[in-house]
Amino acid sequence: MKAVFEISNIGNRQESVVRQVPFAEAEKDFVVIRSALTADASINEHLMWLWGRLKHERKYLKGIQQDGAVLTCKIRGANANIEIFPNGAEMLHLLNAKLVIEK
Repeated sequence: MKAVFEISNIGNRQESVVRQVPFAEAEKDFVVIRSALTADASINEHLMWLWGRLKHERKYLKGIQQDGAVLTCKIRGANANIEIFPNGAEMLHLLNAKLVIEK
């Protein structure tokens, strides 16, 4: 399983987002932050890892979101029971980000 946090709909601000957000990388027309945890980590652990990297940029992320940026956490390859605890859901709630779980 892999987890990524995508920042899309940012127009020509891709470079400034990459400079501002730790671990961010430019891809196509969006920015992505990949969880560094191994594939056997739980979804909750991936969410907590991502939030640990993003929480200090919360104000910045909320600001670009007000300008139209879309914040999405994507989980790919989940093939077991899915449990998301409050500490894992904190990022989704505070950033008003959606969670997409893909096969």
